[in-house]
Amino acid sequence: MRETSLVFAYDQQVISGTDGRPPLPPGKALKFLAVEPSTRNWSSTWRIWTGKKVDDVYICEAKSGGQWKTSLHNDWGKWRVAMTKEASDAKGIQRPVLSEQARRMPVGGWSEGTTLLISCADLRPSSESIPNDVIRIPTSPTHSAVGVRLLLQEPGISTLKAIQEAFALGVVKRHNGGAAYVFAERTALDSEQHESLAAFRADARTSVPLEHQDGRFVGVLAVDEHRLLVDLALN
Repeated sequence: MRETSLVFAYDQQVISGTDGRPPLPPGKALKFLAVEPSTRNWSSTWRIWTGKKVDDVYICEAKSGGQWKTSLHNDWGKWRVAMTKEASDAKGIQRPVLSEQARRMPVGGWSEGTTLLISCADLRPSSESIPNDVIRIPTSPTHSAVGVRLLLQEPGISTLKAIQEAFALGVVKRHNGGAAYVFAERTALDSEQHESLAAFRADARTSVPLEHQDGRFVGVLAVDEHRLLVDLALN
């Protein structure tokens, strides 16, 4: 990836990232996945977009996006992981909600949204090709995971500061005049974090029916007072 002057502010750090990617308008999805360059093993493909007519933000894994998604409804002030209305209507059931968490209040015009954790041990080969509009996040042999973070900028905020060892995936404009910034960080999980993921994965194998042939699974992992989306493989 080429480092450029694409920067934005958060926690007194600067984020630089790939160029040639103008901000996306509300309703247009930013798509990405993690890939190991030496083996071509991939993660799930993910999408992040904002509401066209309301100040909402959405995150979902592409294959399950018609059934499950994570959403921030700013009029409620909550992040929610739930079945989509379309899927619940088709099944004739009330919409199941897996997780609900209050949105963090903006500090200096910025707030952080739900974080996605992609474990390098859960990357798998695929017979499918990667579409041109999907951004590839290359993994590193010295790191064991990729974290994708979502930062929400309020209208009128333009301060630029730095985040080291990170690159921007893109920017999606919000209906209220602000923006959602998405960036990736490679990270080395410690032994306790590896054990937590292993236990989470083992539990999912015994309790969750596989919906996709590639055996991928998206879950919600509690870490302290926060919730992480995790992208795992059960096979």
